[in-house]
Amino acid sequence: MMIRGVGKFLCVAVAVAGLASLVACGGNGNGAVSPPPPPPNTSGPVVIFPGTVSVPLSGAVDFTAFLPGVSAPHFTWSVSGTGSGSINASSGVYTAPTSVPSPATATITATDTTTSKTGTATINITSAQGVAVSPAGIAVPAGTMQTFIATVGGVAVAPTWQVNGTPGGDAVHGQISAGGVYTAPLSPPPGGVTTITAVSGGNVGTSAVTVVFSGNSFSGGYAFSYGGSDSGGPLAVAGRFTANSAAGTLSGLEDYNSLKIKTPAQAQTITGTFLVNPDGSGSATVTDPAIGGSDTWHFALTASTQGGAAAHALLLRFDSAATGSGSMDQQNPVQLTLSAFVNNYAFELSGFDPSGKALQMVGKFRADGLGNIPVNFAVEDINDGGTSTQSAADLTLHGTFFLDPMFPGTGRGILQLINTSTQFPGTFNFTFYMVDGAHLKIVENDVNALLAGSCTSAPNTNGTFAASILKGNYPFVLGGGTSGDAPLVEGGIMAANGSGQMTGGVLDINNNGSAALAQMLTESGYTVDPNLGRIALQLALSSSNILNFAAYTTSSGSLEIIELDTDKSTSGAAFPQTNTGPFAGSFALNLAAVTSGSKTFAGENVLGAIQVNSSLDALSGTLDVNNAGSVTSGAPLGTSTSTIISAADANGRGTASLITSGTTFGIAYYVVNPATVLFIGTDNSRVAAGNAIAHF
Repeated sequence: MMIRGVGKFLCVAVAVAGLASLVACGGNGNGAVSPPPPPPNTSGPVVIFPGTVSVPLSGAVDFTAFLPGVSAPHFTWSVSGTGSGSINASSGVYTAPTSVPSPATATITATDTTTSKTGTATINITSAQGVAVSPAGIAVPAGTMQTFIATVGGVAVAPTWQVNGTPGGDAVHGQISAGGVYTAPLSPPPGGVTTITAVSGGNVGTSAVTVVFSGNSFSGGYAFSYGGSDSGGPLAVAGRFTANSAAGTLSGLEDYNSLKIKTPAQAQTITGTFLVNPDGSGSATVTDPAIGGSDTWHFALTASTQGGAAAHALLLRFDSAATGSGSMDQQNPVQLTLSAFVNNYAFELSGFDPSGKALQMVGKFRADGLGNIPVNFAVEDINDGGTSTQSAADLTLHGTFFLDPMFPGTGRGILQLINTSTQFPGTFNFTFYMVDGAHLKIVENDVNALLAGSCTSAPNTNGTFAASILKGNYPFVLGGGTSGDAPLVEGGIMAANGSGQMTGGVLDINNNGSAALAQMLTESGYTVDPNLGRIALQLALSSSNILNFAAYTTSSGSLEIIELDTDKSTSGAAFPQTNTGPFAGSFALNLAAVTSGSKTFAGENVLGAIQVNSSLDALSGTLDVNNAGSVTSGAPLGTSTSTIISAADANGRGTASLITSGTTFGIAYYVVNPATVLFIGTDNSRVAAGNAIAHF
């Protein structure tokens, strides 16, 4: 039976459903390594690289500018400040003065000649160095080469070259030849900047290099998924493609499930072109047979700790036909095999049943690497519009899977899950796309329901699970709906002691625009099934107001969570907290929302490239917004700081406002670590959930 419900909150539910794999697959997911602070930000709609740079006397800096939302900007350059040097108005090459001025700073301004929009960068002028390195500062596109020249007293020398203090450099920060030819890594290093050092005898000189994203940062095979809505109601899409960085093209296939096309479209061939901007944002035009034309994607790349192409990107459907939010993850080609799909997996599936009620399925199963999911090695919890497995988990789950022989090497496969539960029995058929052996993106390919989500590897310790698997603080976000079909998100931070007690935390709820914020959690309990590891837990606002959940751990320590109360149907993810802040740095941001309006379909999806400085007194960047098919590209964030962002409290919770000329998005945020932040919307005009992941 085809779903008939409006499905107005699938964009929120599916976006939340992907959080576990989204964060785990990212270059800075749950890892303990924190990136250093990024270079200071430029000011204004025009973004300048480098944003701040120190330049010795007579040194030269080659600046690059970028204007989000404008396809072919043309800039004129100027410099201001007493005795501040000069700049080529056309090329953006700055030359420092021959003596240090007072103050020893200069301001560089780039102005787009068409829009008159501007941006500024700051020069700090320093004394001459023993070795003069030219250029003294430059923005280098990822994966490209730049030649550096060293002189002493105006005479060329052949120094020993270092990158980030390492002779010859390394894969993460880039490498330099004996002749001074620097090759930038395929994506920016931690912090986005590195230092070229020339050593000649007892003399030393440096150059500041800002590595910016380029087409080389987006290369190879990627699995993707997104959820949203169109004029027919909800949609869910998953697929994979190969990005050719040299040609700027992509090709692959996708599975597209939408009420508008009635029958799910499977293994559709897609082709397209893409462009990557210096700030890590990008766009793609994709020819899509499932919709009989083409659609537009916007994306934002995130960090790759190995210096290779970006391992992860946040994804926005950005055209008038549909909205959608999701993610893209670089595939590991050697693990796209049947035998790699083995051992335990936690899964989360979110969407709608045939009557349009919110449906969540969360659990764990064992895959044998041969195509079987045996009964007695699987467990799941179901919440179908408030009818749930709270009293007892479903142990009837079993199924089969295989890789599609028609598309070898793509990681595409078919998964069938069967259960005979009283809550929502049936046979459900899904297409999956493997990121690697530990992460799969899933979309339903039949008309029995409309579900989408992910599978993530889970601990293989059946029979020995204990209460100690849940210990510490866990930021979380859940999305779905109420039993009355209203959109709902819940977020917060919960604390567990590893001995069966939930010891406190904080909870925010936005129920159809009615927000109950910063509610403190009191002590409650949890139990762990030793056989399959199901965690039954409660979050207590008071002795009479207790929320009930089931959770399943992944191998990275994150949790797949489902709410089991009669008045709600939500699911999502929680992550071990390694740091409580601050929320500072350069981030890719994704937000999926439901908003009211007169459009034929609901859904407001946002993608951003934002910067928050370490003192939390400046929030800048741009947002791309698709509000029910009405798209706005490169909307600059406001810079008034009085109420934009608050510092995280002891739990790692804070609040912020993302302000553009068109709208304001209020959020409550939860710090997982310095590279990962979750959040929910706090506005009364929308229900939203999302995340921010460090750019580099």
